[in-house]
Amino acid sequence: MRSLTGGIARATCIVAATASVVSLRSVRVEPVNQDGTTRVIIEANGPLPQPSGEALADPPRIYLDFADVLPPPSIDAISHPAIARVRVAEHSSNPLVTRVVLDLIRGAQYRVDASARAQGRVVVIIGAGAAASTNLYAKQVSAALVRLQALRPSLQAIDRREETIPGDLAATATEFDDVAKLLNGVKPPSSRASTHALLVRTCTLGARAARLRQTARANQDVASSWDAASAAAGALMMLERASGDLMRK
Repeated sequence: MRSLTGGIARATCIVAATASVVSLRSVRVEPVNQDGTTRVIIEANGPLPQPSGEALADPPRIYLDFADVLPPPSIDAISHPAIARVRVAEHSSNPLVTRVVLDLIRGAQYRVDASARAQGRVVVIIGAGAAASTNLYAKQVSAALVRLQALRPSLQAIDRREETIPGDLAATATEFDDVAKLLNGVKPPSSRASTHALLVRTCTLGARAARLRQTARANQDVASSWDAASAAAGALMMLERASGDLMRK
């Protein structure tokens, strides 16, 4: 009899403990707003903790972890231009962690609004601040772009293997190195990561072209002259592509 009573007591404790755990009720995605952002609403039946998480690139997705929170029994399928799928599941049982994963169509910036988490509501805003971040990046690299454009005549002359190269070759190589240092101090938004890589590559190839041409001139080395021309052509192509990217919003 004592054994039966003890079993009932333990079962009652388990039920009580489970009942006290907050559970997610729903994860829903709103239509794209006029400002281009998308809101994902995560709601629970009680106060939510501050979620942890991050954005991952391959494939593009955002995940949020909620400690001591149970997943919902099910979530509705979605059809959305920015989000391919929403997944919610228990990520860990001890300690209890529920993970919400937003599989994105493409990488995007986001922010988490947890101001209403005490009321059981957390909002993920995807695309938040993307335009402002892109504009800030354009301002940050504008000086670098002006300096690279000023070096274009030297690159063109090296590419064509002309006898006379505008400017001093050693100074040209140093200028490319200095612009690269400037660019390496700028963190691009995800939407400009490939453009930033093109600008950095322009500096690398430009410096290489100037130094190879300097070697060719000093040693009367035809092979180095051709190698310099190849590097200059690559730098010009990278600069053209990066400049075109920056002109597009």
